[in-house]
Amino acid sequence: MPLGDSITFGTGGSDLGSYRKPLLPMLHGLGHDVDFVGPVLAGSNSGDPDNAGYVGYLVVELRDKIIADQLVAKYKPTYILLHIGSNNMGNDAMASRAPSDLQDLIDDVWKQGPRTSILLAAVIPTRSSEYNKRTALFNRDVRRTAAQLQEQGKPVSLCDLSTAIDPARDLADAVHPNDNGYKKMAAAWLQCLKHVLPPARGKIAQHNPHFQTLHPVPARTFDPGYIPMWESQGITIDFAGRGTDLYAVSPLAGHGGIATTFDVAADKQVTVTFRVRDSPPSPLCPGAAHHLHVASDTDNEGVDIHVPAGDTAWGVHKYKFMAQGNSSHLSFQARGPTDGFCGPSVADVVVRQDSGYDVGRRRVRL
Repeated sequence: MPLGDSITFGTGGSDLGSYRKPLLPMLHGLGHDVDFVGPVLAGSNSGDPDNAGYVGYLVVELRDKIIADQLVAKYKPTYILLHIGSNNMGNDAMASRAPSDLQDLIDDVWKQGPRTSILLAAVIPTRSSEYNKRTALFNRDVRRTAAQLQEQGKPVSLCDLSTAIDPARDLADAVHPNDNGYKKMAAAWLQCLKHVLPPARGKIAQHNPHFQTLHPVPARTFDPGYIPMWESQGITIDFAGRGTDLYAVSPLAGHGGIATTFDVAADKQVTVTFRVRDSPPSPLCPGAAHHLHVASDTDNEGVDIHVPAGDTAWGVHKYKFMAQGNSSHLSFQARGPTDGFCGPSVADVVVRQDSGYDVGRRRVRL
């Protein structure tokens, strides 16, 4: 869960992607199956828009939001990337209460999720010398707080972003990073995450493995923009927006299902892991057994997965093939009765360049 203020939201960047947009492919490139979580949607449709960044919030206001909306209890993040305090630096009174408010905020996070690991940031500088004087004192307290909590055995790590950017070059205004500044923040977060994330299991090759969407969708759509980085050629969507989206692949004639193109190394084995179930019964989904056909451009035969009618329990499946070029095309198509719009539902498609993916491993939620 990216948690904080307008810097987490993405103000100052070209598309509100914040550090989140460059950080996600960095983590995928290392093989980490990451899903950002939170109630706020902001950012490019090429990334994961979920976050908990609230424009203008003081530390105490963010704490109140966590309590009122039960953010940690609701979204159950494995890790929280916490960058908060910049808005308190406007005057001495607000700055002086920021450290104690921060401690209270952290305590409330752990009341809702005692095992949630917090990456606590020493915040970035601004172009204001007065702000920066207060920021330096606040960051000193942040470092002290992190050290004390670590001594108590609490799941917290310091991530020092105070030197991550150059205020003269990397800010869009006096406070908010530009795209280059957010890239530098992402690189700094990545170094901190490397020390706490579990071992990775091979590079994730495709974009948008969790079908993140920016807005709700109607029951039927042919618009590829609703599944960023995927080709949509006839699907029924049950709901969308939180990394648990269900995409029922239509079996109607002429509907091509969903497909994506990704970069891989030539002559490497590729393992695709995904979840499948029957669509829940509805007027558009009368209930009938289907097959889900999964294939790549280098393996035209592919595999057929039988999906019994009414079987709404998720099943985890693998499909393996050898990549023969520098990119591959992966498709999911429904085969079966054509008396309704709905075929099998597909979710959480992850493509890796090796076969070492443990299907029992829980997805990391940031």
